[in-house]
Amino acid sequence: MNKSQFVNLTIAIAREHGWRIETNRDGLTQIDFGNKKLHAKHLEDMFPAILADGASVSETIEKNAPGRPCTVRPMRLIITEIKRREFLASATEDARPSNKSKPQHVGLPSAA
Repeated sequence: MNKSQFVNLTIAIAREHGWRIETNRDGLTQIDFGNKKLHAKHLEDMFPAILADGASVSETIEKNAPGRPCTVRPMRLIITEIKRREFLASATEDARPSNKSKPQHVGLPSAA
């Protein structure tokens, strides 16, 4: 996952959960969590640290978007969902048969 995919997926999941998505006066897409908002630049700045195993969502938000403690709980939910989807995608990918493992069919020699 790259930074752009992370931002797009975060916004999509926020929308699925009913948080309002809007464009701020600077033209940045942002998630309105009710009391506070996170815009695309905040999300970009949090990537990839917020997805790391053992990462503190609270500390990552405070470092990249200070003064928005009300966004921690919903972002934890979103990060959990992103990781779940990434896990399912990789599990599906791993379950697909590889072309390399398929037997090669060898044609019969033609009669001369």
